[in-house]
Amino acid sequence: MTKHAGAEAGVRVALAIGQDGMLVFDVVDTGPGFATTALDGGNGSTNMRDRLGAIGGSVEVVSVVGQGTRVTGRAPVGTTRGVAGSRG
Repeated sequence: MTKHAGAEAGVRVALAIGQDGMLVFDVVDTGPGFATTALDGGNGSTNMRDRLGAIGGSVEVVSVVGQGTRVTGRAPVGTTRGVAGSRG
C-alpha cells in the first residue's frame, strides 16, 4: 500500500461472503491514482489476475489520476486448488 499510494494515503478494506459463497473484497485508497494504461507494463496486476483466475476468482483495478485506486475481486472460499505451496 505505502509503496504505490504513499504513506499519507487513506485506505478502506472490506471483506464479505457473497450470496454465491465467494469471498468478495474491496480495497480503496486515497493515493495519487494512476493511468490504467500503466497496468499493461506491470507484473502486480497481472499476477493478481493470474493467481485469482487459477482458483476461479477475479480481480478488477480501477484508478483515476488524482483520485485514488480501487481493487475489487472475488475468490472461492475453502479451496486451495492451484495455489502455490498448497497440498489441496
